[in-house]
Amino acid sequence: QEADLCHHHPECFSTNCQRSMAASEEASQFEELIGFISDPRVSARSGAIDIVVGFATNKAFVDFCSDRERAKSVVKPLLRQLGQGNELSHKALTALINLAEIPEIVSSMLDASGVRRLMESLWDMMAARESRSHDSTPLHEELNLMLLANLTRDDKGVAHVLQTHEKEESRGSFLATLLKLFFDPPAPSEDREHPDRCLWVGHILFNVTGTQEGREAFLK
Repeated sequence: QEADLCHHHPECFSTNCQRSMAASEEASQFEELIGFISDPRVSARSGAIDIVVGFATNKAFVDFCSDRERAKSVVKPLLRQLGQGNELSHKALTALINLAEIPEIVSSMLDASGVRRLMESLWDMMAARESRSHDSTPLHEELNLMLLANLTRDDKGVAHVLQTHEKEESRGSFLATLLKLFFDPPAPSEDREHPDRCLWVGHILFNVTGTQEGREAFLK
């Protein structure tokens, strides 16, 4: 009864309205920000992604991304930046990694074929390394693997790595690529900003073998 009285009290009603209006205005601002990630101007996209990276721990933005439809609106334009050049790819991957603590973001990434996009990006990097054409291919191998490690904490992410949703003759290419990266590590680097990729591939394989389907795949 007290709650009802408070709800109908003019001061409480005014406060609730103000909070609702503020939340609505904030959501509109976030939607406008996300719109800039699809802007044809590279500078606008880059600036918008920088802001998203900074908002990863912002409670209001986390709440915004916790809505399934809004999570999709965030994920899709970020995934489209992969392969769009070194700087944009790096920023988009960083944003997705930072947001991967939000279940709806992870689910949206998986629904948007995020695992395949990351694997295709890895294939491009491997081909570039073999042909030494690094100038035209974004080289963010560790970031790709970090995001894959995050996605495979979800059983659905493991299923995507195992390609269980694809035709049987198409399965195995993702796992084969990861095993190649694990058993064919790069030469030790003096650049400490680029950790050994085996660490992240190891995380992915650990997540995969944590499921029955993953263990069975390794026995085939």
